[in-house]
Amino acid sequence: MIISSASEDAVERHLSKVMQIHSVHRKKRASNTIEAGTSIYIAPDHDNNQRTRKRKLQATFSETGTFKRLTANNRTAVVVIDNKETRVPVMRIKPKPP
Repeated sequence: MIISSASEDAVERHLSKVMQIHSVHRKKRASNTIEAGTSIYIAPDHDNNQRTRKRKLQATFSETGTFKRLTANNRTAVVVIDNKETRVPVMRIKPKPP
């Protein structure tokens, strides 16, 4: 089956538009751009439980640490806090501005 060049161009344009639209909806995580040894802020654990919520209130991104590496699932980061390795969900870390 022979496809004309005009048809190929139309298909390529369509696929590029689909990829642009799709890329908007992807989650952008800090793990994509963060390197080992970078200082980071850690967001406090979010809790919707009414009984424990008041005890857990903390300043936003109050805890700091150093990013070490990602785990195999790419959703958990190993962070060094006070010379101890701690596992933190990637969605809770944010790199410090330089």
